[in-house]
Amino acid sequence: MKKKMFTLWMTGLFLLLTTLGAAAQNSGTTGPLNWSYNAGTKTLSITGTGAMPDYSSDSDQPWYAFQGQIETVTIGSGVTTVGETAFYNCEQLQNITLPEGVTTIGEYAFYACRKLAGITIPSTVTAIGKAAFFRCYALPAIGVAAGSAHFTSADGVLYNKAKTELVCYPRGKPGTAFTVPAEVKKIRDIAFGACKLQSITLPEGLTTIGEYAFSDCFSLKSVKIPGSVTSVEPRAFESCTALTDVTVAWNTPLAIDPNVYDGVTLSGVTLKVPKGTKAKYQTAPVWKDFKINETTANQTIDGLRIFAAGGALRLTLPKAETVHIYNVNGAMVKTLALPSGDHVLPLSSGVYVVRVGERVTKILIK
Repeated sequence: MKKKMFTLWMTGLFLLLTTLGAAAQNSGTTGPLNWSYNAGTKTLSITGTGAMPDYSSDSDQPWYAFQGQIETVTIGSGVTTVGETAFYNCEQLQNITLPEGVTTIGEYAFYACRKLAGITIPSTVTAIGKAAFFRCYALPAIGVAAGSAHFTSADGVLYNKAKTELVCYPRGKPGTAFTVPAEVKKIRDIAFGACKLQSITLPEGLTTIGEYAFSDCFSLKSVKIPGSVTSVEPRAFESCTALTDVTVAWNTPLAIDPNVYDGVTLSGVTLKVPKGTKAKYQTAPVWKDFKINETTANQTIDGLRIFAAGGALRLTLPKAETVHIYNVNGAMVKTLALPSGDHVLPLSSGVYVVRVGERVTKILIK
């Protein structure tokens, strides 16, 4: 009898300790910070003063056991960074508010937070790591708090403050076509990765397309790359399996890494090259694997012409279009709604950037 009672007592103690241990796992410390998870509200709270550590993988997250349950994250005002991979693969995460005082958002911080519905970058943030919002498929826009000296948002797209770098195009943004603003010089690494765009037009003046910039854009059918681009970094268009045509403006084929178009069957993609350059592209590494077509002078096969002659901008519009004209600093000069047909628009001498639909062209008026 005593033996039986002892066994029952030990069993009860074991269950109690197990229950207490499980409860203890709902909270803890991470670096100088404290964290706790409320299973009832599915809320993870992080408080304290100082920097959140970086985590080498999502399994290193202290809250990893609740990764698939967390819907809301609250971060206290003393927290100064969001660590690398901090919320990686928190697929149920919908809401998070970052406090003023946060200075850094680490690489892959919100990677694959597929239900994240919105986020605003505090004005104090000075650095955002690559792929911070990669695979956030529900995210329609990225906001930036007023007063930021380092970042800005335009129509939900995240840029550096000077708007010379496009940092991140939100994956849930409505629409299937996008024209990158004229002042952008660089598309950052993974900036458009896994977005649902079907066509993208890049501006004259752009110089760099970052690594993985358009990787996994499975719906992307058309892209136009201006002659100002001097670097297309590795895997920039990896797995863009829907590509049907790429238009380039280099008279001499740009040297690119062999894996820029990894996963794309190039023999099924039309490469539109400037008039008189087809032979060069037919012998150039990577480019020779495309189906190569030449464009005609000042005109591509869609019939739209944009060129300068006689001190004026000259346009041939196959359909009614709104024409936007900018100076080289990106300031709007004029916007015109024009019918189809030929148009002559006198302009003062200088360099202009003209946007018609998805086409962006740089012209010189003498």
